[in-house]
Amino acid sequence: MEGVSVSKSEWTLSAEALGRFLAGLDPDSDRAGEKYESLRLALMKFFDWRGAHFPEDLADETIKQRHEREIEDQLAAEREQNGRLKAELDRLLGTLAPKPPQSPPSIISFLLRSILSPRGASADRQQITIQRGTDLVRLQMVIANGDSRRFQASIRAVGGSQVWSRRSLKPRSGAITVNVPADKLPMNDYILTLSATNPTGETEEINRYTFRVLR
Repeated sequence: MEGVSVSKSEWTLSAEALGRFLAGLDPDSDRAGEKYESLRLALMKFFDWRGAHFPEDLADETIKQRHEREIEDQLAAEREQNGRLKAELDRLLGTLAPKPPQSPPSIISFLLRSILSPRGASADRQQITIQRGTDLVRLQMVIANGDSRRFQASIRAVGGSQVWSRRSLKPRSGAITVNVPADKLPMNDYILTLSATNPTGETEEINRYTFRVLR
């Protein structure tokens, strides 16, 4: 049988490397030492059977290579795990990043006059000009002082259907105030109907207000 040749080396496992290698063989240090000696002896017998000149060195070199492969596999697994952790951390940081401050909505306010008042006749229909970029149209309606009923407001286009409504409105400082999204009011003529719920549960119409929207 052809002999296996190898030059004699001075390689030895460092204490730290040996400790990691033994821990990989068995968590128990005594059993790990026994397994290490058994592995080294088996390798020495194998290389001696193959006719190696230095079976001890070949056994140590084989153990070294196995340990290095285990370290490489461990480092690759740690790099992969670190990559996943970094991706998750980046995702979490993205959710915690401060959001740009939102600018307050652009609002125009308008005091409506009832069509029941002399100045509220159809010939004197109020006009509301909604500028580009307006978000809300704030409409105010004066009511009798001390009226604490719940109110409802609805807006419909003249000769058309309802475009907006709101219930359970509370009076404040003798007025009812509603905020209507500007996009609900394209150029047209509108009627706002204000009603109140009596203690008996019946709904009573309080006033109507007409206005024209210009853009």
